[in-house]
Amino acid sequence: MTDPLSLAAALLAAHPEADVAPADLAPLFQTLAPFALRPGEALCAEDDPGSALFVLAEGTVRVTKNDLGGTPRVVNEVAGPTLLGHVGVIERARRSATVHALTDCRGGVVDLAGFQHWMRDIGPTGRALRRLLLASLTRQLVRGNEHLRGLVAARAQPSGSAFLRASGIVEGWTDEATASAADPAGSMGRRA
Repeated sequence: MTDPLSLAAALLAAHPEADVAPADLAPLFQTLAPFALRPGEALCAEDDPGSALFVLAEGTVRVTKNDLGGTPRVVNEVAGPTLLGHVGVIERARRSATVHALTDCRGGVVDLAGFQHWMRDIGPTGRALRRLLLASLTRQLVRGNEHLRGLVAARAQPSGSAFLRASGIVEGWTDEATASAADPAGSMGRRA
């Protein structure tokens, strides 16, 4: 896996609003339990307990979510470095989507006890994690609200696809641009 300082710098480059020094976040990444996935292997499954934060250092994963009929639909494809599963571990809720490796993936896991430790940490590492999470969650909320605002403004009868897409945006699995790219025909939520 990438060295902790480089991984912190890459993650923070995607969230400049976090305003955190990579050296402050790096100690968290030194404590990760490593994982490696081959294409097709699952990182987590929809309805699993949200008991860990995943740091995808390298590789690409596919995120799927079951539609109302129970059919898995592609919500997004996500490349590392990125955080995954942070909403579930914060809320201690069940996973809202399934994540499978599309390519060889490497990363690390922060279990619930480790996550709670770092969230309570009053030093620079705890502060850096909280700021990174706030930046990521704020971005998800803003993008989700923008998407929902667009649905309301269009005054269209939203399809299951539109609601699934909005759900993915709010939950952080996707944004509008990648949702459209992952599902160009807008087939999410419709039965084949």
